[in-house]
Amino acid sequence: VTRARRRLSLYADERILSAAIATRTERRSGLAALFSSRE
Repeated sequence: VTRARRRLSLYADERILSAAIATRTERRSGLAALFSSRE
């Protein structure tokens, strides 16, 4: 998925899409640690 400005088209089974939305994603870019170390 990209950051669409005007339109979004999804082609997925409703159950699979619901599971994907409900699944929490943990990102490890290191940005949180970078910003918290500046406090």
